[in-house]
Parts: sequence; C-alpha cells; structure tokens
Amino acid sequence: MKFIESAVLLLCLLLLASCTANLGNDSAESHTEETEISDELEEILAKNDESSSETETEAETETETEIDEKPTEEAAPIEVDEEHRALYFTSRTDSAYGERDTEYVRENKILGALIVDDSDYSLTFCVNRAKVENPYSDSNYYVWVDNCLHPLSEDCMNGGAAVFTTEEESYSLDGAETFAGKTADGADYCFYKTAGEGDEAARYYGFIDMGREKMAALMFADDGEHSWEEYYKPIIDKAYIFNPENGQRLTYVRYITGSDEDGNIYNRYKVSFNLPDTWDMDYSVGGDLPRTLDGRYSTKRFEICGLISPEETDESDIKYEGVMPVYDNVSSGETARGYEYTLKTRNSTSEGEINLSVKWHHIWLKTPDTGEEYYLRFLTYGDDEADYYEKYCLPVLDSILI
Repeated sequence: MKFIESAVLLLCLLLLASCTANLGNDSAESHTEETEISDELEEILAKNDESSSETETEAETETETEIDEKPTEEAAPIEVDEEHRALYFTSRTDSAYGERDTEYVRENKILGALIVDDSDYSLTFCVNRAKVENPYSDSNYYVWVDNCLHPLSEDCMNGGAAVFTTEEESYSLDGAETFAGKTADGADYCFYKTAGEGDEAARYYGFIDMGREKMAALMFADDGEHSWEEYYKPIIDKAYIFNPENGQRLTYVRYITGSDEDGNIYNRYKVSFNLPDTWDMDYSVGGDLPRTLDGRYSTKRFEICGLISPEETDESDIKYEGVMPVYDNVSSGETARGYEYTLKTRNSTSEGEINLSVKWHHIWLKTPDTGEEYYLRFLTYGDDEADYYEKYCLPVLDSILI
C-alpha cells in the first residue's frame, strides 16, 4: 500500500515538473525548484525502499517463528503382540566395535529393541549375557543378543569385520560368507556365516543398524535344522526396530479370544498398554530391568492373568496353595480411560529373597458393556521408593485400552 501511495505522489511531481518546463521558465528560481523536487523524490524512494525492506524482514521473521513453533508430530507407536519378542538393549559403549578394553555403560532402561517373530516358540533366546556359550546347559542358545548398543561401524555393516566380540570373548570372522539385507522397516543388516561350535552346523554372527548411528550385535546358531535361508533370514527380514530417540514408544498388545457356535476362534478384545522404560515384557509378565540386570530374584512387576466372566465369582485361578487368598485392603477406582476397577492388596514375602516384603496389587478391570473383568496384578517390594506404585504402576493401569 505504501508503495502505491509513493508511486502516485511521484507521478504528480513529475507532471508538475513537466508543466513548469512547458511554460518556458528557465530562471534560476525554476531550476532551484526542480532540484528540490528531485531531492524530495530521492528521499521518498529511499524511505519506500527502507519500509519495504523492513516489511520483508518482519515477514521472514514471522515465517521462521511459525516454522520453529510448529509442533513435532508424534511418531507412531511400535506394537509388540503375543507372537513377537522384544530383544532389549540396555547398555551402550562409545568405543569402536572390537576395540580392546571396551567400557560398557549400563543404563538401567530400554535404549532400543529388536522386535522378532517368535510365533512358534521353538528358539532359546539369550540377552544380557557376557558369553555366547550357554553356561547352564550342554546345548547352546539359538539366539544370542549383545544387550549393548555399539557405534555404527561401516566395516561391520559392509562385510569387512574381522571379529565378533562380547564383553569377555572374541570370535574370528576371517573367511566368513556374508549375507546382507534389510529388516521390515528398512534397517540394514549384515551377517557372517562361520563354522559352528560343538554339535552346531554353523553360526551366523550379525550386525543391525538401529538408527541414530547405533548398531546391535547378535548371533544365530544352526543345529542342522535352523539354516539361514530357511529359518533365520525370514525372521530377520520380518523384524523391526525400536529406537526411543526417534520419538517412538513401545505399545504391548494382547488379544482375548472367544469362539462362535461352530467352534471358530476369534479375537473378542484387543488390549493394549504401555510400560515404563525401566520395565521389559516377556509374554504375559513385565519385569524390572534394574533388578534383572543386578541378577536379583524378585523382578516381576506386572502380570496379565486374563478375562474373568461374571459367573466366575470364586476367584479360583488365584488361590494360593489351594486356599482362598486373604486380602489386607479392598478399594475401587476408575482409570484415565474411564474403566472402573476393584483393587485388592495382599502382603507377603519374596520366595527367593526371604527378607524382602512383597505387596501384591490385584486388579479386576471392568470391560465395556459385557460386565466381564480383565484381571491383572502389580507387585511392589519393601525396598522400593515410597510412591513406587503411584509413579510406575498406576500409569500402566491408566494406559490400558480395551
């Protein structure tokens, strides 16, 4: 608008100057007026340029502010259902892979996870161990996972690694055949095939790009039946990764099935929930990672027990040694999603840590419409912080979606 006004004024001044010239007034006075007009024009144009520049700068700053303040979209949750297993990474190192005297820093929380298909339950998984060989059995693990995240190594990822290392051991990869590919969500991997140990036909040592310049290291063992092409490649090709640095969160999913008049099984309910980043999940049981990493016996924090119909009033599935449990306190509440529940607490002691007290929080959560109850329980221990239940357990209860 300012530019248009200036242009109109400029046109008027030019017309005035033209009229003066046409009258043939060549006097010194006339020349002075023309000079003054010219000076005024330059001043107007200069001010207009300055004003336009300020307006553009303000507009740019406004745009930049809008871009900076635009909220970041939350990443879609990573779902883990009953047919998948999450292999958790709970420590890290800044050392180059294979470097001697590497320091592993334990973080006591989930730094990442590899989600693999475990629907046939035929494999023995090991995470958080220093040794690849099974110290508790004559047979070795089928799947061994280093729980430490390593800096991403181009050599490891492109078939140039010389060794596969753990905290205590090193395995040569010289002359190994390599297999490269991508997981279901596009993460690169590279595996090295070597001779097996003992009765094993072969071993496959591998590395997976976990994102954010981190990688995971793991091993598959072939007992003569579990070969790379037929068994492990399909597992790793269908795997997907979880990296909390990407703004993702893990959501656990469980299904409650029913059957129709013809005996066909179908999913009646889909139940989902989130856990603290200091808990892991193994099928129906949630565990305390710091306690697990400390090698303690009392690690259970959460357990899903299933659906109880209104007719099942005897609570037969939670009897202790054939005797009905005696509760210390009974109360009721409502979750953040509006599900009503009954809470019954019971005090006991740990089976493995006999001087440790345990408090069981039994919860019956009413499902929408049917009157059935979803039964679950939390555990807190005598050495927990005073508000552990409120700080860790209640958020899980509030996150449940049926």
